[in-house]
Amino acid sequence: MIVGYAPMKIIIQGEHSVVYNKLGYTGSLGKRSKATVKKSSCDGISIFNHGFKDEKGILVDDIIRVYEKVDGIKNELKELTLKKELDEGDKKRKVGLIDTLIGMKKGDALALTKAMMGRILIDTPKDGFDLVMDSFETPCGTGGMGSGSSIAVASAGAVDYFLNGETNKQRVDEAAYLFDVLAHNGLCSGIDHKTILNGGFNTFIRTEGITPLGITDAMTIVIGDTMEEAMTAPMVKKVSEFRSSDIQAADRLLDEMDQCARRGLDSLKRGDMAGLGEEMNINQSLLEEIGVSHPKLELLVNAARDAGALGAKLSGGGGGGIMIALCENEQKQKKVSEAINNAGGKAIIAQLGVPGLTVREE
Repeated sequence: MIVGYAPMKIIIQGEHSVVYNKLGYTGSLGKRSKATVKKSSCDGISIFNHGFKDEKGILVDDIIRVYEKVDGIKNELKELTLKKELDEGDKKRKVGLIDTLIGMKKGDALALTKAMMGRILIDTPKDGFDLVMDSFETPCGTGGMGSGSSIAVASAGAVDYFLNGETNKQRVDEAAYLFDVLAHNGLCSGIDHKTILNGGFNTFIRTEGITPLGITDAMTIVIGDTMEEAMTAPMVKKVSEFRSSDIQAADRLLDEMDQCARRGLDSLKRGDMAGLGEEMNINQSLLEEIGVSHPKLELLVNAARDAGALGAKLSGGGGGGIMIALCENEQKQKKVSEAINNAGGKAIIAQLGVPGLTVREE
């Protein structure tokens, strides 16, 4: 039996400003997904996802068909992004491609998993197997932490190892990206699955891609879930509209976010957690000013700071969702967790900067 484990991810700094080619950086979160692969219990390939949607005896041809369709759409969308300007025909083509992705998910609850597995199966032996997907440590219903990417990386890594006797990182990378393309209805940055695959801490600049930092010391944090639904797209649109109405003010804030992230990253590299916490606090103020915070986020952020957090800010798209609090030690972590719970949030104690994908025989 082959088992793959993959962490989740947290954005430390860079929300929204990364859209405008500013610096962002992430850490892998010590809450893992688990994927188990073993010899098939029947003909073909079976997927078990703990009650979400189980399916036995899937034909390899069906998986490859889904993979090739999603991969083709991905390539067409990339072609469109290379154009300086889209004409009306290009715009209609893009909308049609996105509608196709949406339709695939509506018509097949396992489409994301099939697209991911197809990348592994297309150039490997086609032996049948059972794949059991289990988000056994990941907090259910909590967005902003890359839970989908986590299970995709764990599954792709385990399936690749089962079929090939080893895990090819590039193949797993491409497989997990296809999962995210379908999940997000189009091209995405890849920051979630790459952070999860690499582990540790990673920087991201839109025009340069993702770079692992090689920092091995994990950070002690508490995540506070507001239990308010966060939708990234409306928040991104809100920043864009703000920039359209006052480009000078918006660009000033985005530049300040970039400088704040760079100072915070320097503190992280030096192991200066107090310095990093200070920059997180400044970053939260900038995110509030640009309009992507939420009263419940600010309530939890303030509760965490009052309880002794070195720094606290929203993480992800904002408008709800989660915040993160950096803690000096486990004792402070416990106090911050209690304060977040008492303020009406749901606290999750975790480490940030843990190892990425691991696959082994069990």
